[in-house]
Amino acid sequence: MSRESPSFELTEDDRRSVTRWAVACAERALPLFETEAPSDPRPREAVEAARAFALGERRTARLRTAAWSAYQAAREVGDRWLPSVR
Repeated sequence: MSRESPSFELTEDDRRSVTRWAVACAERALPLFETEAPSDPRPREAVEAARAFALGERRTARLRTAAWSAYQAAREVGDRWLPSVR
């Protein structure tokens, strides 16, 4: 018996809606990062790039590059600022 993953298509409007939600979430976490690494602009730049897409700009390599850069910034800071989950 094969198990197929369900698939679905997202429209550009769907992607913009999801991105708006992600921006709202990221904005809440951004101050935590900036407390730990105040001179690192990468996460804020990623949020700004995502917001621009959510507001109608084309989805370009800028968005992907900013997202990967923010991910690398988070890896560099690590999770020492996250509350312990036990």
